[in-house]
Amino acid sequence: MKIKTTIILISLLFGVFVFAQTDEAESSQITLAKSLVAKKEATKAKIILKGITTKDPTNAEAYFVLHEVELMLGNINEAQEILKKAIDADKSNSDYREHYEKIRELVNLLKDGQREYDVSSFDDAKKIYEQALADFPDVSEINYRLGIIALYQDDYKTSADCFDKATSLAPNVEKYSKARYNLVGKYYKKGVNALKLGDSENASRNFKICVEIDPKFVHAYLQLGILKVKSGDLDGAIATLKSGVNAAPENEAAQYNLGNFYKKAHQYSKAVIHLRKAVELNSNYDIAYSTLGSTYLALKKYDQAAKAFKSAIKLNDKSAASWDGYGALLMQQKKYSEAIDALTKAVEISPRNFNAYYRIASCNNNLGKYNEAIEAAKKSTKYQPRFGAAWYEMGIAYGMLDQKSNAISSFNRARTDRNWRKVADYQIGLLKDGKSIQP
Repeated sequence: MKIKTTIILISLLFGVFVFAQTDEAESSQITLAKSLVAKKEATKAKIILKGITTKDPTNAEAYFVLHEVELMLGNINEAQEILKKAIDADKSNSDYREHYEKIRELVNLLKDGQREYDVSSFDDAKKIYEQALADFPDVSEINYRLGIIALYQDDYKTSADCFDKATSLAPNVEKYSKARYNLVGKYYKKGVNALKLGDSENASRNFKICVEIDPKFVHAYLQLGILKVKSGDLDGAIATLKSGVNAAPENEAAQYNLGNFYKKAHQYSKAVIHLRKAVELNSNYDIAYSTLGSTYLALKKYDQAAKAFKSAIKLNDKSAASWDGYGALLMQQKKYSEAIDALTKAVEISPRNFNAYYRIASCNNNLGKYNEAIEAAKKSTKYQPRFGAAWYEMGIAYGMLDQKSNAISSFNRARTDRNWRKVADYQIGLLKDGKSIQP
């Protein structure tokens, strides 16, 4: 009998010991969750508290802290329901009931704010949400709604700040994390629409707002750069794209566009640096390879140019620009038949490519195929009547066929392009003096 009694006592003592250990572990976990809430790490705290309340549905303190987490995450109704469970688990705690009344007031304020918002009374809605925020500064939903109001009122700075606060409180909630992106999208769209209306000043303003909100928004830097180019400020365009690259150095589009602007400015060595970086970041970037090829061509680095053009064509054999550029390279290397093959592919893809037709004409003239040269030059001038280079090649072909009047007529058309006036006048002088032209 004594042995039986002893066993029962040991069992009771062991049970008390285990219970004490469990209680201590839960208390430690709640303390950890509270510290995470203080650090605004709501998601981590929620995992811990959910574990506690699942094992022990009577833990009032865990429910109370969990309701704070749900508020932070913007789950107002869930917070209200969880707080009810805390009250049920500890009916003597007056603090819990006071908090419940506050949340009920919050719910009513949010409803009132939504009603004002729905009828576009944004100032009134803003006042209501600000009132709610004064009592609940760490509720993501309130910050988010204030951000939306600021967005409608064109106050992008306040909107961005509110969205940032909401995201910091609830980083895993999609509508909060996308809010800043949508904000940038609004101003980018406004900028694009202004461009369509020819309003460059307003477009520039909106694109500048985009990069102010999101310094890594490369599309806006590009649009600002294009606006600079249109105004004749190529240096300004380069400076703008450099800002874009500094903000997002791992963005291949930023690197490509800066390289392309350097190329336009004939700063080919600098262009190569950024174009190479673009293809390092994205080995499938066919346009960057093509532009790199034409940049190497300008530097007379023919082997590197050929390698770049071949990479571009391998990635995208439907790129007229790549075939055209490769054809131009082959022309420089005096590989005229191969050049014609490449250029023919360019015009098959892009039938109005007057540059490629001009190059075909030039290649044919160098091969002594003057009728073919005339045919290609005519196609070039059909699509670009003021293109002096094609008229000049046509004049050469007619001159070599001893069709003097057609040659002079073609050279006269060429001389209207000031880039070709001097050489066209020289050929006309030779023909009028009864001499042969000098190709």
